[in-house]
Amino acid sequence: MAWENITHCCGHVVRHQIYGKVSERENKASWLAEKPCTECWKAEQEAKRAEENARALGQAKILELPELTGTPKQVAWATTIRAKALEGLEKELAKPNLAPQIVAVETSAKWWIENRTFIGLAPDCLAALDKEHHEKLMKIADKM
Repeated sequence: MAWENITHCCGHVVRHQIYGKVSERENKASWLAEKPCTECWKAEQEAKRAEENARALGQAKILELPELTGTPKQVAWATTIRAKALEGLEKELAKPNLAPQIVAVETSAKWWIENRTFIGLAPDCLAALDKEHHEKLMKIADKM
């Protein structure tokens, strides 16, 4: 075990405790030096999330999707999840105008967050929806 002052690619110097053999510690120190420090990494991730959310909000406005309900943090996260769901559905559905209407059915941010793992399953995600939502979707599809 050794303490090393590592100068990260962002320019910040951080003291790290590195375990292992000398060669392993050297490799770990080199690897850490190529990465931004934890604070800069967190700032990058937050900026990335903010950018994704802004893009998702713009898409929702263009498609005239209803506003989501929930806490501000839930709404921000769920808006991005819904936008990703829309992208996946657009690729899978033969009727191009059906996807925005399907995504518009649910307005609860909590629902989008709790069902985010099903969303990437495109054709299978419709089957994962509960009966009430499935019935709403079938009514929308029948109208088209």
